[in-house]
Amino acid sequence: MSRTFEQAHAFGTDLFGLERFLRGVHSCLIILQSYPPLLALIAPLFTIPAASVKPAYAVIAPLKDQVNITRRYIRTFKFIDSYALAYGLVTGAAGPKSLETYLDIFYGTFMGTFGMLETITLPDISGVPGLSIFGREKTIYLNIEAQRLWLFGLVCSVLSNGIKLIKLFALAPVPSGEAFNVAEKKVPEGKEEELNAERERLKKIVDQRKQHRAAVKAKARVLMRKMLADTMDMIIPLTSLGWYVSEPGVVGSVMLVTSVLTSLDTWEKCRVQVEKRHQ
Repeated sequence: MSRTFEQAHAFGTDLFGLERFLRGVHSCLIILQSYPPLLALIAPLFTIPAASVKPAYAVIAPLKDQVNITRRYIRTFKFIDSYALAYGLVTGAAGPKSLETYLDIFYGTFMGTFGMLETITLPDISGVPGLSIFGREKTIYLNIEAQRLWLFGLVCSVLSNGIKLIKLFALAPVPSGEAFNVAEKKVPEGKEEELNAERERLKKIVDQRKQHRAAVKAKARVLMRKMLADTMDMIIPLTSLGWYVSEPGVVGSVMLVTSVLTSLDTWEKCRVQVEKRHQ
């Protein structure tokens, strides 16, 4: 079994990875529904007869709704993680909290409430006849409010990660001390052992500095990717709330891109798990 297949298997069996995969499928269905000629264009690639394109298109809308409901079921208790994040930050270390910490607290609260509203309205959107808690109008209202909270959470996330990114570069501690002293010590002539030891010391310093820079770059890459994904995702609740006019196809395209961006951390985590199994 190739490691790539093992990694894909680990990703597919990871709850968040599965939800991200279905989100990608959901976004593709939105795109196909928004641009009917696109389905006819790609039909030959999947050996779909021309006569079957129209019936296939009729299936997209209900399939899209079912995928969306499935994603919600997977996220049933995800909102607890968001509340736990906010609670942990509130009850964390004593003393004054930074601005980004407060933003993270608001983020956890908004996202937790957003997820909770999606969870409690699941019976109403499940499509099961006679299964309803709030009724159609109340369900629509609660889901609109959920979109509003999602937007607020995304704004807090972008601002928090932006501050963290600035601090990462502007306020990051500069390596110092004896371990990072690159000034070459004078070694008396003829003492090869001391000369070799000095060379080894300098080599370690260079390696440590490389590791430090690599760690900063890796953290910055994660923060920038999260900021980009959250900023792009804002178009979804903005469109749902009517605060921004956008075509469904654009929303689907944004969902597809952000699904990939938000899947990368889990994909990398699965790669590390596979490598550990082969060690």
